[in-house]
Amino acid sequence: ITNYTYNIIPLVTSQVQSYAEGNVKVVPNPFSDFTRFIFTNKSRNTKATISIFDVTGKLVDEVRNISGNSYEYRNDQLTEQLYFYKVFDEEKQLGVGKLIIKK
Repeated sequence: ITNYTYNIIPLVTSQVQSYAEGNVKVVPNPFSDFTRFIFTNKSRNTKATISIFDVTGKLVDEVRNISGNSYEYRNDQLTEQLYFYKVFDEEKQLGVGKLIIKK
């Protein structure tokens, strides 16, 4: 006789259209060629930076000097997988989250 175990398996779906964490919204996410970062709490006269990291924490792309409240990110070099992003301006961190690139 062995002990009983219980496993809880979360439902994962790939039909997600947007993913918002903190005060940054990424639409669409997952994406293949481009997505839009929308900043809801960026200070008016500051420039934002988007840093993108792979699953090991290595910085794989960075976009600096974003002056508007949104930015269209074009995927020219990243492969199909999960990434993490961090968005900050000159005053504070605006948000962090996940990016899913799906070809």
